[in-house]
Amino acid sequence: MENFDNVTSETKSNDAKLNEAKANARDAKQDFGRAAQNVQRDVASGAKDMAQDMRDAKQDTKGGAQNLKQDVADSAKELKQDAQSGAKNVAQNVKSAAQNVGENIKGGVQDLKGSIEKGADQMMSGNAPAAHREGPLTRLIEYQTARLPSDTFLFAAIGSIGLSLVLEARGRERLANFVGQWVPTFLLFGIYNKIVKVAGSDRLESNRSLFAGGMETRDRRGERSDYFGSVH
Repeated sequence: MENFDNVTSETKSNDAKLNEAKANARDAKQDFGRAAQNVQRDVASGAKDMAQDMRDAKQDTKGGAQNLKQDVADSAKELKQDAQSGAKNVAQNVKSAAQNVGENIKGGVQDLKGSIEKGADQMMSGNAPAAHREGPLTRLIEYQTARLPSDTFLFAAIGSIGLSLVLEARGRERLANFVGQWVPTFLLFGIYNKIVKVAGSDRLESNRSLFAGGMETRDRRGERSDYFGSVH
């Protein structure tokens, strides 16, 4: 009987422990459910916050791109305005420099023209200073040069051009270049010939008569002198 009571007591104790374990299991299950709900709620909230952050980041990126685009457009506009202003200033400076150069050239040409006219007046009137008059040899060279027509040197220059072209066509380039260099020489001779005829030293002797045989002249006082300046 005593053993039965002990077994009954142990059975009750085990039942109590079993009930306690079941209660603990129910509590654990409830805690797990609540924890799962909390995790699910946290995950959903985190996903929602992440989506919102992504939308904000996208909006910020779009706004930054628009701002960058506007900044680039403004910079390009300023660069264009600076370039136009710089080009305008350069054009103005070039124009001013060109005007200054033109004025300087014009003044130089006027001064040269005045000097030439003054010298020509002195030469034509025979009032040029003695130190400015040419020597006998120069006057002789000018006299002989003035006897040639001006077109002689022009035809010689044209002939040199034609001869140079012929030599070039025949493959004689070196000789063609040599002949081609005669052209400016002949033209300079033609200019010298024209200058001698217009304002040569013989104009200084315009009040004297030149004799063909002995090239004798008479000075203003009527005394006979040869072309080389000695008075007889």
